[in-house]
Amino acid sequence: MRGRAGRITAAIMAGIVFFSSAGVNTLAAGTEMTMMTADAAQALAGEAAGRAAAAQMEAELAQKEAEKLGAEAQTAAETVQEAQRLFLSDSIDTEMLAAVQNVALNVVTDAAAAAADAVEKSAAADAAAAAAEAAGRAAEKRLKEEAAASRRQKIMDSITEEDVRLLGALIFYEANTESYEGKVAVGNVVINRMLSTRFPDAMQAVIMQSGQFLPARLCASLVARGGVPESCMEAAREAVSGARPVGDAVFFCQARISGGQVIGAHCFYGF
Repeated sequence: MRGRAGRITAAIMAGIVFFSSAGVNTLAAGTEMTMMTADAAQALAGEAAGRAAAAQMEAELAQKEAEKLGAEAQTAAETVQEAQRLFLSDSIDTEMLAAVQNVALNVVTDAAAAAADAVEKSAAADAAAAAAEAAGRAAEKRLKEEAAASRRQKIMDSITEEDVRLLGALIFYEANTESYEGKVAVGNVVINRMLSTRFPDAMQAVIMQSGQFLPARLCASLVARGGVPESCMEAAREAVSGARPVGDAVFFCQARISGGQVIGAHCFYGF
């Protein structure tokens, strides 16, 4: 019995090592998936799910085989006990007892091997399931990233020269006395709002949104008069081109907000 326990313990340890290695490989695969398209990531996730299902089926079959042979080993052990009783009562000879013990030993050995195989296949199935789950999460994340990137590109492509002039006018009214960085920062906030799902996704709608930018109603007339200073237009173009002096901020004010970024008279926050 100690030999059987030793084999089972070894199988368990092998399963643990296998599972740990699979975990490392899963992390590597997840990192690699971020470089793939969503379609490719989903295809890999589907393949991983298929492997997990196959591994689970193998584990279940191995478990059934181990249970069957375990029951046979129990019967063999009981047969040996009965043979020993008969031997002690002189009902059978030494040769018969040895024959029964040899048969029982083979059955027990097979049962131990089946139990070890079941442990290994169960560990492999767990590792495959973990890999499939990780691949599924990575594919879902990649799909969301692609959707977000597509939305961002669509929004940025929608910006017209008229939108840029309107943004330049807003920058003039909100930050005319600020540094050039402060002007770009205001444009940065407007772009961030367009890209955020919390605000409209069109430049004019963001600028004209009720209760947001107080000078907004003056912007159109300033654009119509051609009165937007070139420095404000340049700041607007730089913000549209991707300049992000205030990162993901979507608000600014003249008060000092805890955790906000101060540029000139404005504090930018709401990251």
